[in-house]
Amino acid sequence: MSDYFILRHPTEPGDFCAIDELPDSFPDPWMASDGDRMGDEYGEPVDLPMSEDVRGVALSDLVRNTLGYLIVSPKLRALLEATSTDIEFLPIRILNHKGRLASDEFCIANVIGTEDCVDLDRSAGRRDSSDPDLFARLQELHLDPDRVPADKPIFRIKSMPPVIVIREDLRD
Repeated sequence: MSDYFILRHPTEPGDFCAIDELPDSFPDPWMASDGDRMGDEYGEPVDLPMSEDVRGVALSDLVRNTLGYLIVSPKLRALLEATSTDIEFLPIRILNHKGRLASDEFCIANVIGTEDCVDLDRSAGRRDSSDPDLFARLQELHLDPDRVPADKPIFRIKSMPPVIVIREDLRD
C-alpha cells in the first residue's frame, strides 16, 4: 500500500493570508467542504475576504482557511486536474484587507464524494454525538489498506468529509 497523508495548508501564516469568513452568496456553504457536487447551484464566483485576524497578504498554493475548503492556486489546480477527474473547481475572488481584489485566479477544489476507508477502531478523536461513525475532531487517522481506493490519488474520508487525503506520489 502507498503512503497517504492528510492534505493541510501551511500552519504558520507568516506572510501568508488566511480566510475565515463564509461567503454570503453560497447556496449551501457546507457543500464544498463535504464533497457534495455544487454544479449549477454555484453560479458566479464568490468573494472571500482575507481574515482581519491574520495580517499576511501573500497567497500560497494552498490557502489557509477555517472553512474546510481546499482553496488552490492555478498551479495546484493544474496538478489536480492532471491527476483526478473527481474534482469540481469553483472560481472565487480573494479580497484583501481593504476589500480590494487580491486575485481572481484561485478556486475552491471541491473533491467530490467520500471514501469509507478509515479504520475506526485504530483512529482516535472525538466522535460526533449524533453518529458514532463520524468524527467531530480527528487526532489520529488510520486507513484500512483493503478499503483505500487505489485509483484515487486524492479523496475525502467518509468519517470526516472535510478531511482530504492524498497519496504520497501526489504529495511529492
